[in-house]
Amino acid sequence: MKKPKVLTLISNGVEEMELVITVDVLRRGGVDVDIISINEQIVECSRMVKVVADKILDDGKILDDDKILDDQSFESLVNNYDALFIPGGSNNAHNLKNSPVIKKIIEHFILNNKIIAAICAGPTVVNHHHRLVDYRATCYPNLSDEIPNFVDSSVVDDKNLLTSQGPATTFEFALKLLEKLRNKEIKDSVSKATLFEKYFSKIG
Repeated sequence: MKKPKVLTLISNGVEEMELVITVDVLRRGGVDVDIISINEQIVECSRMVKVVADKILDDGKILDDDKILDDQSFESLVNNYDALFIPGGSNNAHNLKNSPVIKKIIEHFILNNKIIAAICAGPTVVNHHHRLVDYRATCYPNLSDEIPNFVDSSVVDDKNLLTSQGPATTFEFALKLLEKLRNKEIKDSVSKATLFEKYFSKIG
C-alpha cells in the first residue's frame, strides 16, 4: 500500500514545536512528509531554532532539486499529496497569508476534499485564503475572531479539516492526523511508543 504523503508549508517564524512534533509523529507512523519553505531552504523558527526544508518556493513556483517547476509540473506535484499541514507562528502565518501560491495550494486541497491540518495561527491562514464558513475549527485562542465558527477545544475535526490550538496540543493533534491518514492501530502504536498514551491517556 502506498504511504500517505503530506505537504508541510513553512516560512521564517514558524513555531518549531508544532512543526517538528507533528512531522516526527507522522514519520514514525509511516507517513511521508515534505517540508516546503516559502523562504530560503534554512528557515529560522520563532525561537531561533533553524530547520532545513526539503523543498523551497520561489516566485510562486516550487523548486524541486533546484529546478523551478512549471505550472503543469506544479499541479502534478501537488496532486501527489494526500494532506496539507500548516503549523503556527505569527510571523509564519503573516508570510503565508501574503503568498499567492499558498492560496493556490489551499484551494487545491479544499476543492479536492483532501485533508487540511492546521494548528495555532495556521487555521487563520486557511481562513484567509478560503473562508471557513462551512467548517467548525479552532486556533490559538487570542486569534479566535479570525475563525468564523470557532470552537474552544484542543483539537477540532470537521470533515476534511483538522485544527488545533497551540504547542501544548500538538501531540494530540499530530496523533489525530496520523489516525486520519493511516488508522487507529498505527496511531495507538505511536502514542504508546512515545509514552503519550502512558502519561496522557485521558486525552484524545
